[in-house]
Amino acid sequence: MKAKTGFSLLDVMMTVLVMVLLSAVVLSVPHPSRIWHIRRVVPSVALEQGLRNYRAAEQRWPVTLNPEEESNVVVFLEDNARVFAPLLKNPQKPYLDPSVVLTKVSGKGVMSLRDALKQGIVPESCPLGYLEPSNKEIFKYFKVTFHLSLDMVHVEK
Repeated sequence: MKAKTGFSLLDVMMTVLVMVLLSAVVLSVPHPSRIWHIRRVVPSVALEQGLRNYRAAEQRWPVTLNPEEESNVVVFLEDNARVFAPLLKNPQKPYLDPSVVLTKVSGKGVMSLRDALKQGIVPESCPLGYLEPSNKEIFKYFKVTFHLSLDMVHVEK
């Protein structure tokens, strides 16, 4: 009698099942560059969208801008709280999710904007920023640029 050689149908099915499970696990783990992109870009996009929504609803920017400026561009860094504070004034019209961004509060350090507001800190004293990826001790402010001639805003790190 000759011995059976090869794989049974059950062996092949189990091999395919293991391969499917392994590929699902590998593909579900986010790639480090994607995580870096999300942490770097999402807060800027959320802030920019909040400013655009405010502009659309209120028919003005949240700060007074001088349209006769020669450069036609206005930039805010450390004093960006002046730009973002009006977005948080009306709880019925949330233009900005305070859990998305960080702020540096004098005497209390870096915390989420949501935590700062819960502690009763006024939005006008909460400039928004992020921690430097290479050194978590360094807090940097978001750069807000208004292009007056185009009626546009850009927020970047």
